[in-house]
This record gives sequence, C-alpha cells and structure tokens, in this order.
Amino acid sequence: MRLDEAASLRRHEVEDALRTGILKLTNTKGGRPRNITLSQTAQDTLGRSIMKVPRGEYVFCPVGRRIHEFKKGVGDFIYLNRKEDQSQ
Repeated sequence: MRLDEAASLRRHEVEDALRTGILKLTNTKGGRPRNITLSQTAQDTLGRSIMKVPRGEYVFCPVGRRIHEFKKGVGDFIYLNRKEDQSQ
C-alpha cells in the first residue's frame, strides 16, 4: 500500500473493510481501483486506529490538518530518515 493510499483512507472506508475483510482502494497511483485482503493483524490494527476518528475524517491525518500537507510531511520525513545505503 502506498503512502498516498494509506493517508487518504477515511473512517467509513476502514469500517467497510472491517466488515468485509477487504479494503477497497479508490485513490490509487494508476487511477484504477484495487482491493486488498486484510489479515487479522491488519484488521485489529485498523480497528484500533479508527476508535477516536470522527465520522467522515481521514484515519491517519490529524483533524484540522490539510491532507496534502500531511502527506508531504510524512514523505519528507521518510526521505530524510532513510538509510544512506539502500542497496541491501
């Protein structure tokens, strides 16, 4: 799952995935929807992740923060903290 796909998840999408066991991604890089079968660990993690998220909000983006700023911040953090030697 790509950063953009994860960051764009809304609570109702995760609730649907928890009911069906399948996460339906619509905001994909290629623009084509795809489905991800969730393991029990993934379902447990997502279930905990949405506990305090208001309806209609993004699951991982803090309330009140713009989604594009959040994605850029996470992307920048990953870029700046990657290992120098990625050949392994």
